[in-house]
Amino acid sequence: YDEFAESYYYVDNDPEEVSAYKEIEDMLKNIRKKIRKDIK
Repeated sequence: YDEFAESYYYVDNDPEEVSAYKEIEDMLKNIRKKIRKDIK
Protein backbone atom coordinates (compact mmCIF):
# COMPACT_ATOMS: atom_id res chain seq x y z
CA TYR A 1 0.00 0.00 0.00
CA ASP A 2 1.48 3.30 -1.15
CA GLU A 3 -0.01 6.50 0.28
CA PHE A 4 1.68 8.71 -2.31
CA ALA A 5 0.32 6.63 -5.17
CA GLU A 6 -3.18 6.84 -3.78
CA SER A 7 -3.14 10.59 -3.11
CA TYR A 8 -1.79 11.20 -6.64
CA TYR A 9 -4.55 8.96 -7.93
CA TYR A 10 -7.42 10.90 -6.38
CA VAL A 11 -6.03 14.40 -6.95
CA ASP A 12 -6.03 13.93 -10.71
CA ASN A 13 -9.27 12.45 -11.99
CA ASP A 14 -8.59 13.02 -15.69
CA PRO A 15 -9.55 9.54 -16.99
CA GLU A 16 -6.74 9.36 -19.54
CA GLU A 17 -4.11 10.28 -16.98
CA VAL A 18 -5.55 7.90 -14.41
CA SER A 19 -5.53 4.98 -16.85
CA ALA A 20 -1.99 5.82 -17.96
CA TYR A 21 -0.94 5.98 -14.31
CA LYS A 22 -2.56 2.61 -13.63
CA GLU A 23 -0.69 1.09 -16.58
CA ILE A 24 2.59 2.38 -15.18
CA GLU A 25 1.66 1.07 -11.73
CA ASP A 26 0.95 -2.39 -13.17
CA MET A 27 4.27 -2.36 -15.02
CA LEU A 28 6.08 -1.49 -11.80
CA LYS A 29 4.31 -4.29 -9.94
CA ASN A 30 5.33 -6.79 -12.63
CA ILE A 31 8.93 -5.58 -12.48
CA ARG A 32 8.93 -5.98 -8.69
CA LYS A 33 7.63 -9.54 -9.03
CA LYS A 34 10.39 -10.37 -11.52
CA ILE A 35 13.03 -8.89 -9.22
CA ARG A 36 11.72 -10.95 -6.29
CA LYS A 37 11.92 -14.12 -8.38
CA ASP A 38 15.48 -13.28 -9.43
CA ILE A 39 16.53 -12.75 -5.80
CA LYS A 40 15.10 -16.13 -4.76
